[in-house]
This record gives sequence, C-alpha cells and structure tokens, in this order.
Amino acid sequence: MKNFRFAAGMLLLGSVFAAGGCSTDLDLNADFVETPVLFGLLDIAEDTHFIRINRAFLKEGESALLLARDPAEIYYGPGLQVRIEEYNNDDLVSTNQLLLVNGDSLGRGKNLGTFAEVPNLLYRYVGTLNPDRTYRIVAEDPALDINISAETAVLDDFSVIRPTPTPTLSTSLSFASLADYQVRWNNAPGAKVYEMHMRFYIKTVDANDVTLELGDTVYDWEVFNQELVDNPDLATALDFDISRPGFYSFLRVAANPEPGVIRIVDSVDFQFYAGDQEMYNYILFGSSQLGITADQISATYTNVEGGLGLLASRHLVTTPKYKFNNQTLDSIACGSISGGLNYASSGDSPFFPFCP
Repeated sequence: MKNFRFAAGMLLLGSVFAAGGCSTDLDLNADFVETPVLFGLLDIAEDTHFIRINRAFLKEGESALLLARDPAEIYYGPGLQVRIEEYNNDDLVSTNQLLLVNGDSLGRGKNLGTFAEVPNLLYRYVGTLNPDRTYRIVAEDPALDINISAETAVLDDFSVIRPTPTPTLSTSLSFASLADYQVRWNNAPGAKVYEMHMRFYIKTVDANDVTLELGDTVYDWEVFNQELVDNPDLATALDFDISRPGFYSFLRVAANPEPGVIRIVDSVDFQFYAGDQEMYNYILFGSSQLGITADQISATYTNVEGGLGLLASRHLVTTPKYKFNNQTLDSIACGSISGGLNYASSGDSPFFPFCP
C-alpha cells in the first residue's frame, strides 16, 4: 500500500490537488512521485519576504506520520537554488537569490502539528517591491530535475477612511448606540478580497488595588473575511457595518473568568488585509473557512508551474490605536452581553472599576 503525504509545513494528509486549468493531479498508482510545494505571500509594506518550499511525494510502505516528523523528508538540500525575478511588463529588470534561513531564529515560528517544527527552513529575500512590477519566484535543482516557478503582481497601498486615520487625544469610538459601527476604506487597485480584524489591548489589574498592574494581553477579533470587490481595478471606497451585538459578544467569549482580576479595555486598532485575485482563488477553491491570513496551502488550488502551492500578494494596513468613549466602556463592563466578566467601567464612573 502506498502512503500519500504532503511534506509541507501545514498541508493536509491524504489529499489530491485538482482545480481546473490551474491544478496538478497526482497519480496514486505511480511507484514514486515527488512534487515541490511553494507558498509565499508578497506584501509591499514589507522589506523582508519569506518563501516556503517543501517536498510532497508518495512513498511506498512507510508511515506518512513518521516521515512527516523527519526534517530530511520535508526540506530540500542546499542544491535547491531559489531566486526572485522582477519584470516590467515582459522585460526582466533584476534577479536576486534568496537565502536559506531558519525562520525560528527570525521570529517566524511554524505552527505546531504533524510536521517537524525544527528546523523551520525558509527562503528569504530582502528588498523593496514595486507595485508597478510583477515578480516571479523560480526554484531549481538540476540534480533532482526540479524547475518550478510562480508569478504575481503586488498590491499597492490603500488608506482607511473610518475610523479616522489621524486620531487626536479627543478621538474616541462608540459602540454604545443602537446602530452598527461602519468602517470604510479605499480599495487597493487589483484587490479582490478583504479581511479585517480588531485587536483589543487589555490591561489587567488587581481587583483590590487597581494601581497594581498584573500584565497586558490582546484579544483578536476577526470581524469579517472574504469581503469581495466587484471591480478590483477601481479605486473606490468600500464599507462594512460592524455588528454592535457581535462586538459585545466577542468580548464576552474572549474573557475567561479570573477571580480577583479587573480587565481594563485600554484601546483597539483595526487591521485591514487585502488579497489579490490569486489569493481569492486560493480561498474559493481551498475552503470556505480559509481567509487572507491563513498560512497553509489549499488542497485544491495551485498557481505554481511544475509544482504545487501558491504565490500571491496581500497587503496589511493597520490603523493607529483608538480609545473607546465612556458609554462604550460602561456598556462593556455592565451591559447585558459582556457584563459580569470583570471588565472595568469607565474612569468617569463613580463606581470605577466596578458596576452599580
């Protein structure tokens, strides 16, 4: 019996890639098949870019789970040469080699799971990307007869309209009214899909002495994903209504009971992710649960020539931090949805940090 495994950091076991004209079918009856798997997301805001290239193959008579724990079975050796090519239309502008690095030493840890966590080998490129150019990743190893490539344009920057990108000391957000809160942003030309998170910055203090700080934590709320753009080429304004009940429901779920601890909701920022057409295809063919921030390979879509995987562009815009107004803080602490979880009322409340 042949065991089919994907020896790539976060791939599904026992799946076959198949998706129309952009797919590669693996013959489970073949004696041996080895296919490189490439994954990379280029962001114009970054000056350091990482590409993951792993091995996916069939191997007869060996446990897929055991093989997946062996780094030698997952990664290619030093013979694999990886480069990035920059094109202006069809004209090659520049070529740069990518350096093989251990992502763990650079703060690029890999999710724990079936596959070997150490080392976490990645290919790194340090350089600025141009939104008017396209980029091709090429990986070659003549000794193993490997020659794969993938190409993508890069999304340009975009701006957030609401909340205001330039808050002042008097700026505060309100979720205390009955209406939903609307966020607005300008579309990045070429973006097909958006995802947005709210990150809440929480200070914990002693319930008996609020001057005694116990530590800081963050709560991340995925407000929406797979928000589609009808015409990606237009630089139009987009909007989304954040559910007021959903806001308080998230804070209720995020807070685990901690006796003797008060949670002060200090501030929040908004993280907008834009994804290009390739990213949208990846989400569409991969799974309805995947989003722009997913760091895994779809089991049904690839745009890699000679291999499997995804090279696409996404761009993250993070707003400044914002305070909530007193009414919102009091609603978080004392309201019917998130009340009773030791959130602090507003500093202006005569009962601070408690509720009436």
